[in-house]
Amino acid sequence: MNETCDVDEVAKHARARWEALGRVNGPLTRPWRLDHVEAARARIDPVGLLGRFLGGDLAGKRVLLACGGGGQQSAAIGLLGAHVTVVDQDAGQLARDHDSWAAHGLPDGLLATVHADIRDAASIDVPGAPFDLVWMPYAINFVPDCRPVIAAIASQVAPGGLFRLQSANPFVLGMHPDDHAGDAYLRRGTYVDGDRVEAADPDWVYDRSLGIDVPRAVEYRHTLATLINATVAAGLRIVQLEDAVDVPMDPNEAPGTWDHFCATNPPWLAIWAMRE
Repeated sequence: MNETCDVDEVAKHARARWEALGRVNGPLTRPWRLDHVEAARARIDPVGLLGRFLGGDLAGKRVLLACGGGGQQSAAIGLLGAHVTVVDQDAGQLARDHDSWAAHGLPDGLLATVHADIRDAASIDVPGAPFDLVWMPYAINFVPDCRPVIAAIASQVAPGGLFRLQSANPFVLGMHPDDHAGDAYLRRGTYVDGDRVEAADPDWVYDRSLGIDVPRAVEYRHTLATLINATVAAGLRIVQLEDAVDVPMDPNEAPGTWDHFCATNPPWLAIWAMRE
C-alpha cells in the first residue's frame, strides 16, 4: 500500500470520524458481501448507466475509486472484472478493501491501494492512471472548496473515460428527518457555496449503545452550479444527472422516518461525465 498522506484540520477531522465509524462497524464502513456477479452489478449499477456509457462490461478496464475504501464499491467493481485502484486517507478503510477483495476470491494483483488525500490526486503516483472509470462515492462535501478536487480527480480520466461524482444534494444538506411539519420538511442553512454544515447523524449511521464517541459530521455545501461548472471546467461532458442515489425511498412511510424523508428530499445526487 502506497503511503503519501498529509494532514490538515479538514483532513484530520474527517480521518478521526471515519476511524471512529470503523470502530463501531457502521454501515458506511462495512464491506459488502456479494454472492455473485449479478449481485455486484445490481449494487454498483442498478439502472445500467455503466453499461450504457462504457459498453456493458468492466472486464480489463482500469478503475479509480476515489475516497471509496471499506470494501464496498471496490469488491463490486472487481467482481465485474476491473483492475481497481483505491485512494483513501483512512488506512483502516483500505485494509477493509483488501479483506473484502480476498473474501470474494478476487486476484490480489488486480487491486492497488494508495493511502493519500484525494485532493493531491493530480500530483501523487496513482497506479493504473489514466483510468477508464473514475468513481467518487460520497466524499466531496468533506472539503470546503470542491473545484480543485474535481479538477484533480478528473485529470485521472482517460480519453473516452467516465467520471461519476456523488455529492450531497445542496438543497437538502443540513436537513434532518426530525425537521418535519406534517409531510413537509424545513430546509436549513443558506444556499451558499462552501457553507459549513454540522449536523447529528441519523440513527442508522452507527450504534450509539456501543458508547464510542464518533465526531459529528462536518460537511460543506457545494451548489449545483459549482458542481456542474467544476466538472465542465475539468474538460468533461456531463451525460447524466441522478438525484436519488443509494437511499431507501417510500413516500407511504410516516413523516419523520428516513424512508419518507428521502422520498421527498433526496439527500444525494450523482453527476456522470465523460472525457471526449
